[in-house]
Amino acid sequence: MKKKWIGDMLFLLVVGVLIGGWLYLYPRPGESQLSPLQAPEDLEAEDLPSYASFEGLKLAYRRYEPRRDAEHVLVFLHDTLLHGGWYASLGRELAQEGIAVYLPDRRGWGRSAGDHRQVAEDTSVLIEDITAMIAVAQSRYPQRQIYLGGHGRGAGLVMQYVASQRPVAGVVLVSPLISDDQPNLRPEGWQEFARAHPGEAFLARSGLDRWRVWHYGWPEAMLEADPLIETDISLSFMQETVPGDVAGAYRALTVPLLCVQGQNDPLFYSDKTNDVLALFAATDRQLETLPGADYLTVIESAASPIAHWLEGR
Repeated sequence: MKKKWIGDMLFLLVVGVLIGGWLYLYPRPGESQLSPLQAPEDLEAEDLPSYASFEGLKLAYRRYEPRRDAEHVLVFLHDTLLHGGWYASLGRELAQEGIAVYLPDRRGWGRSAGDHRQVAEDTSVLIEDITAMIAVAQSRYPQRQIYLGGHGRGAGLVMQYVASQRPVAGVVLVSPLISDDQPNLRPEGWQEFARAHPGEAFLARSGLDRWRVWHYGWPEAMLEADPLIETDISLSFMQETVPGDVAGAYRALTVPLLCVQGQNDPLFYSDKTNDVLALFAATDRQLETLPGADYLTVIESAASPIAHWLEGR
């Protein structure tokens, strides 16, 4: 009887240690590394214009147009877990410079319909959605060429689109996160920003790729302002923006390229971004590094270099 009692106690002790260790390693929220974006007035607007996907889904977008005839047209893709509303300041400022800007919400994000599971099964639907958005912009401005841009992981979708051999006049990448192997990534910065329990991360990488185990450290002010912003990301969410052939995607991008980076971005080595640009086949490529800006606030500072770059096209 005594041996059984001792065995039960040892079993409970081992279980307690395992549970305690699991909880101890669980990522705890801390103060964000990033400065918050100011929430736009129409962030929660529900009556956004929409366009139809190839299978009839209602996909929302925001449109910002100059009072005069637009000189250029830019379709700009948001980062994963955000939506087009957080890029409103960029759209408004570019519109003042004579540029028409379209900010679509990716299917399943923001105000757009759609199921994340469908994208996980076939990421090509995202390319078709971009094609449909560009068609809307082209129908409104038939005499203008379309430029395509993206922020963060949205830049990976830009790369996929260009690699699909669909035409764009040029590309704008803001703090681009194209793949986990690009030379300017700061591993320690991303590990602090996108936290995950080591055990859950291992299980996710072992096959549970739709389990949202990584938690993004967005600024608290943004989370309080926006019920649509998301914080939890799965491996499949990360992979859906990465080109299947990353090296081929770099080779496929031969149109003019502008890359905009924040000098104070804790997620990238700003002095290694030129190493990323060297991977592109484009001969006309330009890097603008903005003092005082980080991964998010670069959005609020990017309008001027983008407008200046487009003026030279």
